[in-house]
Amino acid sequence: MRRLVGLLMLAIVFAIAKAIMIGLAIALFLVLAYAFLTRPVETLLFIGVLALVCVAMARPTASIITLGVVSVVAMVADARAKGRRQPVLSDSREHH
Repeated sequence: MRRLVGLLMLAIVFAIAKAIMIGLAIALFLVLAYAFLTRPVETLLFIGVLALVCVAMARPTASIITLGVVSVVAMVADARAKGRRQPVLSDSREHH
């Protein structure tokens, strides 16, 4: 009988904890929705950084390799774009 009462008390504690977690999840969703309506760029940036941190924690090696590849591609693309630009040595209005 004592075990049954203990088991029921444990089940009640877990039910209360689950209700609190659901309430916190709803509150977090409402706060994120309000933040998205008032400051969408910052909110999307926050969600993106949070997703990257989660991926980096789950797969650190893959994240490091991906970050390195993206960095190299960005540097190469920037170097190619700078190489195509013709420097402006004078104003076009000066050639009369």
